[in-house]
Amino acid sequence: MKKLAAVLFVLVGCGDNIQGSTEVGPDAGTTAPWKEAVPSSVPQLVDLGGGVLAQPKIQPIFFANDPLQAQVEDFLAKIAVSQYWTTAASEYGVGAPVVLPTIIVHDAPPATDDVLPQWMTQHVPTADPNTIYSLFLGDGVVLGGQQGNSCEAYGAFHDEGVDSHGNSLVYALMPRCEPSPQFDHAQTKLDELTISFSHELLEAVTDPRVETTPAFGDVDDDHAILAIMPGAEVGDLCEYLDTAYIRDPSGYMVQRTWSNAAAKAGHDPCVPAPATTYISAAPVFTDPVSIDGFTGPRTTKALKLAVGASKTIEVDVFSDTPTPDAFDIQVDDSAALSGGPAELTFTWDKSSGKNGDKLHLTVTRATAPAQGSPGSIFTLSTKTAAGTVSQWIGYVAQ
Repeated sequence: MKKLAAVLFVLVGCGDNIQGSTEVGPDAGTTAPWKEAVPSSVPQLVDLGGGVLAQPKIQPIFFANDPLQAQVEDFLAKIAVSQYWTTAASEYGVGAPVVLPTIIVHDAPPATDDVLPQWMTQHVPTADPNTIYSLFLGDGVVLGGQQGNSCEAYGAFHDEGVDSHGNSLVYALMPRCEPSPQFDHAQTKLDELTISFSHELLEAVTDPRVETTPAFGDVDDDHAILAIMPGAEVGDLCEYLDTAYIRDPSGYMVQRTWSNAAAKAGHDPCVPAPATTYISAAPVFTDPVSIDGFTGPRTTKALKLAVGASKTIEVDVFSDTPTPDAFDIQVDDSAALSGGPAELTFTWDKSSGKNGDKLHLTVTRATAPAQGSPGSIFTLSTKTAAGTVSQWIGYVAQ
């Protein structure tokens, strides 16, 4: 996550399509080649030109007597040479990281995020532009800020400051959070920490200079809403999926992150992917709508509805291997999920399908968007016994 990113409220084992497999056709005894119905438009992270960390270094910074220091150091040593890292980072031009010897500090930690950049500069007066300076807060240490306290408003972040010479200083801030009660992916504080750290490391190497020259920190115009929810970096785009959190063969918990190549091929875009069929459903939008982006207003594809108005959109169902049964698609109004009144209501012609099916969803605007918001958001989710495995975001302007 980028520090202070806006939020309003989707290892590869990317299996190839099964070429040459067949599916029974409408006439008994006949077969036809099976082909995945990949959507014509899929989300893609956009390179803004700032450059990745092709040969990254990781500098751990701990306070004295941290009981998790040795385990985090072991995690870093193993992840740096893991297939997880190669799968997640290599398509963006990022190589294996070098882990530097830990720095131990004995003074007081920073109290608020506005003094954190200065605190980092004091401890890193001359920054290496290829190094991620990773600061680990200890148990019970809270970093305050305008957007809220650490572990309440966010689990971790990466950002960019300047050293004493005015050069870029890339850093990550890692609070010590309790496992989140709404998820079962983390059982211990160490699990929660390595999940957050893997997320921030892969974002920091693919989008290191977020304040001055961003790299992979935005999405294509057609899917611009993803920059608002869930966020436009490799970790953000997968973090709301139940299946994004896995235990790596190294024994540590990590988060799967976004792959442009896998998404474009119609596979599970969050990698490393499980060895299971990827199922999903993509909404088809045709209304040109203006939306604010990182670089100013941009036009995206969405819906435009006044209060009381309705419109029916097509929802394209797809999977990267054949499925014996139809699978369900769930639609949710994000305002209602956040505890507020529903801004949108929905009616399906049918809410399940198989690869190639085209469903129809009628969206009605029940109320105006929340004050200060230009529009409303809904999610289309597909689920298995493992939880939510894919999610597409819809935007409805007023």
